[in-house]
Amino acid sequence: MKSIPILTELIESGNRTGEVLYRYGRALSLTGNRDRSVWALDSARDDPDWFLPASQQLALDANGAGNYEFAIEVFQRLHQEAPDELDADLFALLLEARVLISSQEHFEEALDLINSILERFPEEESAVRLKAVALLALKRPDEAYELLRAANVTPASPADGEQPDSQKENRGADPKPPVEKVAKAGGDLEDDASDADPYMELEDEQREAYWCSIRITFKREAGETDEAVRIADECLEKFPSDRGLLTEAVKLFSGLESYERVLKILERAHEKSPDDVEIRGALVQFLGRIGRTNEVERILRKTIDDAVAAGQGAATETASDWVELAGFLMEHDRVGEALVAFASANEIIGDAASPDLLLREAEALIRAEQFDEAVAMAEKSPVEVHRLMLRGRIAFERGQYVEALEQLGKAALQWPDNAPIRFYRARAAEGVGDFDLAVEEYRQAIRSDSRLTEARERLAKLHLAEGDFREASAILTFQSPREPSTPSAGMRILMVEVDTLRGSEPDLEIPPDVDYPIEKVRAEAIRAIGRGLRKRANARIAAGVLAELEKSSVPPIRGAFLRERVELMLAAGDLESAVSEARKGLTARPQDPDTQLALGRALVASGLELEEAERLLRGVVEQRPADADGWTLLGDLETRRGNLVAASD
Repeated sequence: MKSIPILTELIESGNRTGEVLYRYGRALSLTGNRDRSVWALDSARDDPDWFLPASQQLALDANGAGNYEFAIEVFQRLHQEAPDELDADLFALLLEARVLISSQEHFEEALDLINSILERFPEEESAVRLKAVALLALKRPDEAYELLRAANVTPASPADGEQPDSQKENRGADPKPPVEKVAKAGGDLEDDASDADPYMELEDEQREAYWCSIRITFKREAGETDEAVRIADECLEKFPSDRGLLTEAVKLFSGLESYERVLKILERAHEKSPDDVEIRGALVQFLGRIGRTNEVERILRKTIDDAVAAGQGAATETASDWVELAGFLMEHDRVGEALVAFASANEIIGDAASPDLLLREAEALIRAEQFDEAVAMAEKSPVEVHRLMLRGRIAFERGQYVEALEQLGKAALQWPDNAPIRFYRARAAEGVGDFDLAVEEYRQAIRSDSRLTEARERLAKLHLAEGDFREASAILTFQSPREPSTPSAGMRILMVEVDTLRGSEPDLEIPPDVDYPIEKVRAEAIRAIGRGLRKRANARIAAGVLAELEKSSVPPIRGAFLRERVELMLAAGDLESAVSEARKGLTARPQDPDTQLALGRALVASGLELEEAERLLRGVVEQRPADADGWTLLGDLETRRGNLVAASD
């Protein structure tokens, strides 16, 4: 950490030798800033003396970050430019094999490489484990099982077998080195401190549980699910809380969609080992996944209560429990309660709060609109890029878009692949009207995290606003081969507009989510059809098509069709038809808020019967206080009356 400012100063002064760039990139990697290290290490490869160590570090970092295609490119160049050095480097060869497997696309190549390693290093257990994984991936489970049995070794890394879900969510923790060696600061290799075989240290029961999990894995991979289920039931009866066995059993029953069985397995394991953090984490995650959030909160709060009752209320582990509860509350928009939980954690750890905790607490303060407190929290962080991120985010929330752009721009220089930085920089660019910059920043955010659905939605909207539905479609339908994602309801609704624009039949089977309950999905999908038809033809034709669709629709959504039709008729300048059609709808559905809003909209636009319009619109906002259109139309109505203060309110 102390070397980074010195190296930064050397680089800024023009000293860009291979050694300086390599040591700067490596220092960033060792301090957890892999994303920022790429350019320096890549540049260091131009120096022949530093090509090999810089390439090794790039490959190691790319593997740790899950950027397997880039790691493969690094190894391809190593094979071309330094084949002898690479062939003599067991660590690098094992890492390359692991990368090929992790990419999910190069299993045959990985197997060939591993076989060549085993020819020279037949006792290398890491290679044996990797070969078993490759054989499994190639649907050769019997060979893999016999290989492991004969070698009497166990998988010992994330790539060899899935971790429990609770470990996967351990944000901020660096993954372990991919093999039993770690790189020293100078680029040389040293053996891990422990040479002991973990398998040989296991008790007999643990060994039996381990082979249970292996048998389940291989039977599942061979398609013999009935036998896999039989083994799982038999073994779980004997070892209900063994982590490895739990992982395989959960994977098996999840694949069979036996979710109640999964829940019972995890609940029993938690009952048998209530202090096991990983088992509790897996249970909490699964309950959250199936929507049983009340039980999640009950478990999290009980964990804290039990710790307090046991006299552990001031322990750092209890502070972690408070932070976990705060994260849960944040996910469910209970920001005030989350801040109380964060405060409880701070009472325990005081000034020893980690940068990540300060960042998360500042986010809660921002969402609670306690901006001054968030600024104070930001200044407490020892990590400069965190301070810049938070200053920029706070400026954005305050509407200070120029300041937000400046602070987030500085943060992006230090952390270029951070998706939230890019996302809020794009939002700030929209705020100042620089839409070209907004498009580029949204694209960068999506490159950094393809699961960031809001960035995709906003970028697609910008393309649709320019009439470029092809670009919008590409953004909405793109799937990263490394991180496949499920489209949000908002993305699916935008695809309805895209499909309508290009003359395709839209997919209206849109599942609701947290941001889009079923009523909102229906209304927004109808609006998307209307927008697409209007852009494809004109407002009058679009209104006519929606009228035909309305006739064949179910009664509960006819008001939503009418609401959009009125907008289209008004856009076409047909005020009389808008009022007439809205009145017919109200006669048929006098209590429907969408129909009431449609007539209120038509009356305000025509400037007639404003008293009736006010009565209708106030009825709508009483039923739906979050309906922005209702409030907006009331503002338009007061503007027509000349009551500007009332309109502003």
